[in-house]
Amino acid sequence: MKTGSPLRVCLVFVLVTATSGCFGGGGRSGGGASMGVSVGSGQASVQVGTNPSEAGFDRSVAPGVATSTRIRIPRLFEFELPNGAAVIVAERRALPLVHLELRFGGGAAAQSAGEAGLAGFTAALLDAGTESRTARQIADSLEFLGAEFSAQAGHDEMAVSLTVVKPRFSEALGILADLIRNSSFPGEEVERVRAERLNQIRQESDLPQAVAGETLAEALFGAGHPYGAPPVGTPATLEGFTRDDVERYRDRVIHAGNATFVVVGDVTRDEVESLLGEAFEGWGSGDAPAPASARSPSPAVSTVHLVDRPGSAQSEIRVGRVAVKRDDPAYFDLLVLNTVLGGSFTSRLNSNLREDKGWSYGAGSDLQMRRAPGAFVVGTAVHTPVTADAVREILGELERIAREPVPPAELARAAGYISLRLPERFETRAGLAMELAELRLHHLPLDFFEGFAAGVARVTPESLQSAAQRVLEGGWAIVVVGDRESVEEPLRALGVGEVVIHTSRSPTSSFP
Repeated sequence: MKTGSPLRVCLVFVLVTATSGCFGGGGRSGGGASMGVSVGSGQASVQVGTNPSEAGFDRSVAPGVATSTRIRIPRLFEFELPNGAAVIVAERRALPLVHLELRFGGGAAAQSAGEAGLAGFTAALLDAGTESRTARQIADSLEFLGAEFSAQAGHDEMAVSLTVVKPRFSEALGILADLIRNSSFPGEEVERVRAERLNQIRQESDLPQAVAGETLAEALFGAGHPYGAPPVGTPATLEGFTRDDVERYRDRVIHAGNATFVVVGDVTRDEVESLLGEAFEGWGSGDAPAPASARSPSPAVSTVHLVDRPGSAQSEIRVGRVAVKRDDPAYFDLLVLNTVLGGSFTSRLNSNLREDKGWSYGAGSDLQMRRAPGAFVVGTAVHTPVTADAVREILGELERIAREPVPPAELARAAGYISLRLPERFETRAGLAMELAELRLHHLPLDFFEGFAAGVARVTPESLQSAAQRVLEGGWAIVVVGDRESVEEPLRALGVGEVVIHTSRSPTSSFP
């Protein structure tokens, strides 16, 4: 893309007419006025009238779907600062607000061996003091400006965000630049963050959901891989972190050569270039960290990891395998596949385990697409006596969707669900900024969403089945956190693979 050139992105989506008021007769409103949305000539208007039930509205008929209309993402500009930092600007001028996302590639992937949790540890210390401000002064200054600041680290990147009203944007940007360039990581703040994270580990060790998730990640990727190590770290790594470790990580990751600014709000391209150029003038550059290494595909044979939780009334179940990267060519097929299988309330997994069997309050699936192949994960919690039965049903649904083409009507319903939910991802300045930052992280074009609806519509039963066979066939890591005495023998009787017992496992311990 030519430096500084504008890029206009258009999204096509379908609006649902809200003609039914509240969720049915006798709703919380108790009658009275209701609001509906009508679409005409490409513009939406809000109408206020009487409760539809008072006009003989037939609630047995589902609301209709209006014709397609167009929604425009604000005009986008992409350029680089003199120090090499990438910048994306989206002008959204309706309100005097500005949201800034500053992303650094790496995250957990930039950690060295034995540094589990260092990325998040560093992010938590960015606002803990600089060469000229204490943590208290930083907090007071941001509060005075009405600004919101946050920093966190994920598997593939570190994310720093700032939201502030337009008249205070320049001042808030100056504070942000100070935090990024001059964080001093005071010793007492290092100890405070260490204590907080050790306490977090203790709390999570009592949560079966956390234990199940961490056990599955380690089973799939190994404790030494960025995707397999616990994001918060382990007691051993946290106890060992020093101020020097934090500074070394900062130098590897937080520099102009690894930075992308995404600014959305009441600003112009020229304003952003001038303000960022001034605030970050002379900021050093360097090489961007390499992405996480790819892991071998899951083996052909499944393994059951049973984490004993004596006396547990229910079992947490996770079923997963290594899948694909975010830039996979079959992205849209996999998106629809996940929606059919477990990505919506009417999905097969939820319909089976919750609606039909009544074994669970909810069951779903998640396709974790990252810079390196992530995981495809099915998750639920069930009453202890039906644990093995639930595992069998999950494996059966995974096999069925790979063996049998999805009926056209079911596929169309899933595709419509995806398209109808797309606009909510761009409702706020923060939402738009995060979507643009994700595109840049995965080296996808900024006009990606222009073809999103068409990409979803192109999915066929045949292309979806092909994607399912590639991603879902083979062995699975099956994690059950529950009462061993009650569930071990039924799990062994399934005959799906070796049953490995883990006793008294916390989310941050290593496999025995």
